[in-house]
Amino acid sequence: IYRSDTDRAQQPQARQDTRQFLLGHVCCGVLISACIPDTPFHAPPWLASLHEEMKKEENFTLGIGRMRALSGRSQEYLNRAFRKYYGQTPGAYVNGLRLAHGAFLLQTTELSVLEISTACGFENLSWFNRLFKQHYRLTPTQYRGRKNFFFGSI
Repeated sequence: IYRSDTDRAQQPQARQDTRQFLLGHVCCGVLISACIPDTPFHAPPWLASLHEEMKKEENFTLGIGRMRALSGRSQEYLNRAFRKYYGQTPGAYVNGLRLAHGAFLLQTTELSVLEISTACGFENLSWFNRLFKQHYRLTPTQYRGRKNFFFGSI
C-alpha cells in the first residue's frame, strides 16, 4: 500500500496538494506501523492473513460478508477471534477501513459525498455521515474543507 501511494504521489500529473497528502499519508502510515504493529504476534495465521486481505479495497467495500467468505469460519467464531486478537469487532474494523478510504477520497478527489460513501461500501449516506463524524469529529464536508490540514507543511 505504501509503495503504491508513494508511486502515485511521484507521478508528474499528480497535483501538488494531492502529492503532499499522499506523501504525508505514507509517512504517517509507516510511523504508525512501526509503533503499533498491525498483527499481534500471537494471532493465528488465518486471522493475520484475513486482517491483511481485508485492507484491499475490493474486500473492505464488500463488508462483513466478504470477510466471512475469505475466512471460511462462522460469523460467531470470526467475531470471537477478531475481538480476542485485535480488540474490536470485525464490523468496527471494516468500518474503520471504509472511513479511512472515504477520508482519503475526500482529500484527493472531487467526488460527491454520496459517491464516496457508495465507493466505500456504505449503502446509506446518513450512516456514512454519522460514522464519519464519530470517527473524525467532522462531517465529511467539513473534513474536505480542511484539505491538507495535517499534511500542509510536508
